[in-house]
Amino acid sequence: MYNFLFWSCIEILGYLILLTIVFAFFVIVRSVVKRYIFKNEFNPRIYGEYSVVTGATCGIGYWLCEELARRGSNLVIVGSNEDILKKVKTDIESEFKIKVISIVRELNNLDYSNVKEKIEDLDVGILVNNVEGGNAFSPNFEEIDEEEILDANINFNVVVFVYFIEDDKNRNSQNAGKVFEIFEIRKKGMILNIASPLSYYPFRLTGIYTAIRVSVLIHKAFIDSFTRSLQNEYPFNKHGIHFECINPSAYIGVIPKFALSWMIPLPKHYTTSLVNTFELNVEATGNKVAAIRGAITRMVPSVITDILFVIIPCKIASLFGKNDKDK
Repeated sequence: MYNFLFWSCIEILGYLILLTIVFAFFVIVRSVVKRYIFKNEFNPRIYGEYSVVTGATCGIGYWLCEELARRGSNLVIVGSNEDILKKVKTDIESEFKIKVISIVRELNNLDYSNVKEKIEDLDVGILVNNVEGGNAFSPNFEEIDEEEILDANINFNVVVFVYFIEDDKNRNSQNAGKVFEIFEIRKKGMILNIASPLSYYPFRLTGIYTAIRVSVLIHKAFIDSFTRSLQNEYPFNKHGIHFECINPSAYIGVIPKFALSWMIPLPKHYTTSLVNTFELNVEATGNKVAAIRGAITRMVPSVITDILFVIIPCKIASLFGKNDKDK
């Protein structure tokens, strides 16, 4: 009898596991179909005339500027390098025939009064919150300097990130950003928080960086949690503000040129796909392949991801270290 009960429990457990896998597969297919097949081209001007983009001079911030400009949105670009900002402004204005306002500021400076002055009279509809910094590939945790942890990582990636969104109307503060206040008054707006693909994988030597950016696989960390909290606190049907957390997939330009383009797209193709996913969910990866890859990653047991992204890199690093010592 006990033998019968044991195998009955095993059979039920097997059915439950199979049901979980089928359900997860259905969710993946539904998500991909919804976001990347049956989709309309997103029009940024339905939210407002201007889009504000921080970290706009390179990487995903720059390519999003180009894509939003292609769709007719005027831009407010924020960055720390005046020369690069001028070049980006000139290039985008000449190619897309739109207005671009550039704001030069050190993003880790918490005084945002100059940003407020320039945007408070504009019809701002979208904020791309791409503030990012710190040392992505730092030494081992015990070797990191205390000031580096606080200033380069936590202050820059967390405090500044919140300050650019924060509503200051009840604080009489000259520091916090103006964007959220504008959206709340008009009952219309979109806030896009840019996270990191590192959040899917617990790489060595990226501990603080990865933990501060989104952690989808193991821990719901700062940006993802912050975005979801805002979405729950300010539901779209009452406040008209859409919040989305974006985990940018790898694209050619930040990785070796020989990568297969069907797996890792060109920046222009990637951002076109990414912008079309705006409004569809609280989280997006950008394209079909990245969405499937991310969904499958969530289903993989942590034991396997540890082998792939912790144990094997450690072995490789130790081999390189040994070879260096032999030389």
